[in-house]
Amino acid sequence: MNNIMINLNTNINQEMRLFIDYSEECLHTIKKLKNTKIKEAWTKPLISENEDDTPQLLIDPKNTKLIKITPTDPREIIAIDASVMRIADSGKGTVIALRGSIIHRSNNIKVEIIGPMMRYISYEGMTSTSNIESTIKTELKIFERLIQLYAASKTKNAIMLLDHSLTVAPDKPGSLLLEMLEAASSNSNIVMAFSKDSGIILSGNALYSIDNDADPPFIIDLTGSIRYKSPSLKLAGNTYLSRLSKQLFPYRVDVYPRSAALQGFGSLLSSDALIYGYPETLSIAHSMCAFTWLDVVGLQRALVEDTASILIDEPECRVALLSPFS
Repeated sequence: MNNIMINLNTNINQEMRLFIDYSEECLHTIKKLKNTKIKEAWTKPLISENEDDTPQLLIDPKNTKLIKITPTDPREIIAIDASVMRIADSGKGTVIALRGSIIHRSNNIKVEIIGPMMRYISYEGMTSTSNIESTIKTELKIFERLIQLYAASKTKNAIMLLDHSLTVAPDKPGSLLLEMLEAASSNSNIVMAFSKDSGIILSGNALYSIDNDADPPFIIDLTGSIRYKSPSLKLAGNTYLSRLSKQLFPYRVDVYPRSAALQGFGSLLSSDALIYGYPETLSIAHSMCAFTWLDVVGLQRALVEDTASILIDEPECRVALLSPFS
């Protein structure tokens, strides 16, 4: 499976080199499974929304300002998302599969799929299940940032829609995020990251809105009124609480460059459908990168073929005892 990109005989542009290098790394890790016994798995890691930057504290809501949004000139929409799935386990590690999607929306819709790529993660040095989940989450972040960097480098004058926030941590995903934002800005792109969970706490409660009487679409600038729990985390861009439709949900939206926020929201209103205030194109990106049962079966068979591993069907205690309720 990972050989597909490595064995390309066509000309490869500089942006695609990102995935060639990453694919070669994945292939190197998979070789460690040569002639080993592996157990079937089909589980999505427990990766929570905004885990790294929750909670944030709203210092003084009186300093926030409600801003009405009106449609402006439309732009091309680029929505990016990625997903991860555990597909097999061995006694010394686990195998994950990664897939990303890029959705282009202007006069029509174009879909790019990156992956799936399989990667082996060793349990060496890990002491708990949380260590495994954290390592898988970091791997997903790196993969997703590479896709975002690829899209930012080859696209101009577009609205780039991302999942989660623009929180910069002192790690590899954080450095890739900064590199991606620089590439996006140099190509006159506006990056907008939507969080389904705002991660912002006001007086001990999750923040959904400050002015419930205002008529959408509007945004509330929270940039100067929030701080992170950890001093090692920083925010790239401005943070807003957005209410872009009358139905149901507000969302936290981080925007970069800071000066382009109003232009970005206005162009988004003109360029994309909003489902409960959430961009439809970003929902499509999420759907297109998701794994199905057939995907997992195919990847497991490819893994066995590439590594000469033995796939064993070991019964699960929980399933045996609690089915069909587990």
